[in-house]
Amino acid sequence: MSRFVYLIILLIFCSPLIAEDYCDKAYWDVALVKEEEKCRNIAELGNDEAQFGYGLILIGGHDRISKPNEAFEWFTKSAKQGNHLAQTILGRMLSDSHFGVSLDLPKAYAWWAVSNNTKSANELWLRLTSDQQDKAKELEKEYASAYVRK
Repeated sequence: MSRFVYLIILLIFCSPLIAEDYCDKAYWDVALVKEEEKCRNIAELGNDEAQFGYGLILIGGHDRISKPNEAFEWFTKSAKQGNHLAQTILGRMLSDSHFGVSLDLPKAYAWWAVSNNTKSANELWLRLTSDQQDKAKELEKEYASAYVRK
C-alpha cells in the first residue's frame, strides 16, 4: 500500500483521539482558542466525539458563557451517530427546564431509552401522560432503529 493510504487509515483511527485532546484542552482552558477552533473543525467534519466535546464547551466550558441551544444542536448531531453520552445529555436537556431548551418529555424518554439509561427513562415514564407515553414509545422505536451504534 502507498504511504497515502496508510496516512488515511491512521487519520481515521486516530481522529477520535485527536478530537478528544483538542476538545478536552479547550473545555478546561478558555484561553486555548486554537484548540477550540480545531475541536469545532473536527466536529464540523462529522466526528461524533468532537461534536460531543464541542457541545460540552458550549454548554458551559470553564469561564465561558453557556450557549445551551447551540450545545443542543451539537449533542443532537453526536447522538444521531450513536454517541451514548450525547444521547444521555439530550435526555436531561429535554426533561429539565434548567437548560433553557424547549422541554419535550417523550423525546427525553426516547433518548434515555436508546442510551440504555433505564433508571432515568423509567423515572420519567411515571411522569408522562398516556398520550406522551404513546409518543415516547413511538420515538424510542424510531431512535433505536436509526441512532444506535451497530
